[in-house]
Amino acid sequence: MIFRFILLLLIFLANISFASEVKVGSKKDTETRLLAEIMAQLLESKDIKVKRRFGLGGTLITYKALESQSIDLYPEYTGTISQVILKNSNALNIVELNKELSLLGLEALPPFGFNNTYAIAMSAAKASQLNLVSISDLKHQTLSAAFSYEFLNRIDGWLNLKNTYELKNIKAIGIEHELAYQAIAEDKVDLMDAYSTDARLIQQNMLLLKDDKGFFPQYFAVPLVNSKLPIEVKEYLLKLAGKISENKMRELNSEVQLQKKSFKEIL
Repeated sequence: MIFRFILLLLIFLANISFASEVKVGSKKDTETRLLAEIMAQLLESKDIKVKRRFGLGGTLITYKALESQSIDLYPEYTGTISQVILKNSNALNIVELNKELSLLGLEALPPFGFNNTYAIAMSAAKASQLNLVSISDLKHQTLSAAFSYEFLNRIDGWLNLKNTYELKNIKAIGIEHELAYQAIAEDKVDLMDAYSTDARLIQQNMLLLKDDKGFFPQYFAVPLVNSKLPIEVKEYLLKLAGKISENKMRELNSEVQLQKKSFKEIL
């Protein structure tokens, strides 16, 4: 009887701890900081005290903070959860992810709405001129490409993409990602790799070619949370499900990265 009382008391105190302050973390990039700020402001609007721990580092550092309960939640991507955190090479859906995450005391809430995956980008004007809409349309084109060094060496990168789409006539070089945008602007190359929510896609009027063979894995942004987070906190976060499109995320990234606005100015 005493043991049961102590157990209930501990559970109660744990919930009080969460309810009194929710620690929201993020990686160091603009996008996840924006998503973390959106979650923080939503919770604060519900009179929940929030402690911000933004810009912690890369995936492994931020995940370790969640694992050690230094933070209670942070924005992550489904593909990253599968491949980096769970070490699973298969593309897992949200149900499959949560089945494995539950063993770690974690939970992925429904996606914010957008898929930030790799894409092949080019000038919208040139794509229109050449009548290019999808990656398959490149098969019989002789074009040049500047790809990031990471993209050249990833499993879901250039070599396998080239084989999947039979792109024998595309000549690719390695380059720093930001320099690829400059090369496109100066018409030195035709194609580059991009993340589908990159801010500069809007600035330079770029077109993302349709991945018509479904080569690139999906990277839906989701709140990754401690399973012990109170139900009411999770229910508030569920209000963000499906609310942010790729276009909207690009706009938000653009306002911070290119227009130099603060998070509070745009949210």
